[in-house]
This record gives sequence, C-alpha cells and structure tokens, in this order.
Amino acid sequence: MVTSSFHITSLTAPTVTRARGLAAYEQLRPHLYSHESIEIDLSGEFPLSLSFLDEFIRHLSGAGVLNRVTFVAKEGEALRKLARVAEIRHVDIWYRNSDIPGRRRIDPLPPTLTESVLLEEKPHDDVR
Repeated sequence: MVTSSFHITSLTAPTVTRARGLAAYEQLRPHLYSHESIEIDLSGEFPLSLSFLDEFIRHLSGAGVLNRVTFVAKEGEALRKLARVAEIRHVDIWYRNSDIPGRRRIDPLPPTLTESVLLEEKPHDDVR
C-alpha cells in the first residue's frame, strides 16, 4: 500500500479558520486519488482550531476519501477536537498515535456542558 504523509502546516498555516481548512483541503486534493492512503500529521506546537478541522474533514468526507485518511497525533487536544468533529459530522475519523503503529477509529465525543449550552436553542422568554 502506498501511503503519503503530510504535516498539516505544510498544507496551510495558520490552522485556525474555516477558510484555512478549505485551503488545506485544496492543497491536499491533487494527492487524494493518486495514493491509497494518506497520513496527516497533527504533531507540534501550533494552534489547531475546531473550525479548521471541521472544514477540512467536511471536504474530505464530501470527496469520499475520509476513510483513506489517518490523522497522526499523540493523545491530547488534537484528538479531542477530532472526536468532536466525528460527533458533529457523524463520520468515522481514523487516527494513529505517533508512537504506536496501527490506526484506530476515534470515538465521537458529545459536547461538553459548556458547548451544549452554547449550541442548544435557548428558550424564548415570553414574560414581559
């Protein structure tokens, strides 16, 4: 199997907005169909926003190639954000720990109490 690896910052920088998530997908797109599998390395010290990952993954899923992509990351904030995107988008996202071979599916992560307060529709106040 031919696997190509890309560090996320080689596709775009910074990695903090939806527009940059789309830009990263556009940089990766020429490689999506010429390789059997692709690894995206998320290691390092740089900001990585949920909105960036959501947009990047949305396009990978829409292109039908998300199942061939493996995100490489140690445990931590990057994996938590990938798990949130898996929950929001209802998609399978695969990762491998940079120290351990073999990929695993990320378990979707429901919103935290803070996120659920921000995401849920607020009741209307009919009292005047």
